[in-house]
Amino acid sequence: MAFFAAAALFVGIPSALMAFGQADLTTSEASATAFLAMILGWALYLVGAYVVQGMVVKAAINSFNDKQTTFGEALSAGAKVFLPLLGLAIVAGVATGFGYILLIVPGIMLTVLWSVSAPAVVAEKRGVFEAMQRSRDLTRGYRWHIFGLLVIYLVLSMVVGMLVGGVNLAAGGTFGGGAPGTVVTMITNALTNTLTSVVASAGVAALYYELRAIKEGAGPEQLASVFD
Repeated sequence: MAFFAAAALFVGIPSALMAFGQADLTTSEASATAFLAMILGWALYLVGAYVVQGMVVKAAINSFNDKQTTFGEALSAGAKVFLPLLGLAIVAGVATGFGYILLIVPGIMLTVLWSVSAPAVVAEKRGVFEAMQRSRDLTRGYRWHIFGLLVIYLVLSMVVGMLVGGVNLAAGGTFGGGAPGTVVTMITNALTNTLTSVVASAGVAALYYELRAIKEGAGPEQLASVFD
């Protein structure tokens, strides 16, 4: 629960600020406050998302090894890997973006190829390009399996998105006007992004753990030692 609380603080609140700014900017009475809220929310989200990713990856891998992680330890780890994870996201994002433009398939291939780059940054303290190469090595021979997991995740995300969107519209959010609609949009965006940030990071950490165990025969002691 502590990590969901951290995600709510570092991801949920910035998401709500962005939603507030975006909702107000679509009206005829858009204010400078709304614009500033959107910019501030985006900046805080940019930092918070990668701090939370680092926190959850560290805690998840430790948990797989029956090792407890205090909130302070996780927060410290997340803060330390913020810049490398941000750099990884920029490099991989630009590359996969071009890949999706080129008939989608290259983008999917790169997404699968680099799917466990973030845990390699957090757990093995690798640099951006080292982590991408590490992910390439770990995923070799298992990329179709990873692609299947990616499809399942995307389908579930779409289902959750449609459910949230339905609730949002029914309650007057997103396309609804006025303060009630804005509040609903803020709440649903915050909840969705909070949940996604934790689940996605934990899932990637689990995939990294399993690939290391399968491909390298790494036992709990070896996998636990990555944080020593």
